[in-house]
Amino acid sequence: MPDAKKIFTVDAAIEKVWQFLRDMKQVGSCVPGCEGVCIVNEKDTDWKVRVSFGPFSKAIIMRAHTTLENPPNKGEWTATGDDLYTKGSVELKKISEHKTEVAYWSSVSANGILAKLAEPIIKLKISADAAEFAECVKKKVEEAS
Repeated sequence: MPDAKKIFTVDAAIEKVWQFLRDMKQVGSCVPGCEGVCIVNEKDTDWKVRVSFGPFSKAIIMRAHTTLENPPNKGEWTATGDDLYTKGSVELKKISEHKTEVAYWSSVSANGILAKLAEPIIKLKISADAAEFAECVKKKVEEAS
């Protein structure tokens, strides 16, 4: 299962960073390929995500479930959709009153008929997506602080 980890700092209090990461619509605005987030309940959300494999592109719906929440320090989730499974976590560490370290980790695996074709592409793309996500979170939280 290809995975990526990105550690970055945000010039904002840990509570502000947690508040942003707890808002799934805000998080969705930073997820590459996300076209929309629908809140189902406190722990579940539906995500419309456009995935691209080489020249092919497909919009899928993924059901995400929060599996662990330890405010304001750690959150974990899983998500399943058409032929994709993902899991991830965020860990926040207070560096100072207005600086927070974020450790973001995610993994993605493909299932079904395209799995063997998709896995190498996912491996190439997942690190770039994690970096793009981190940059977006940092920018949006700092602008709001």
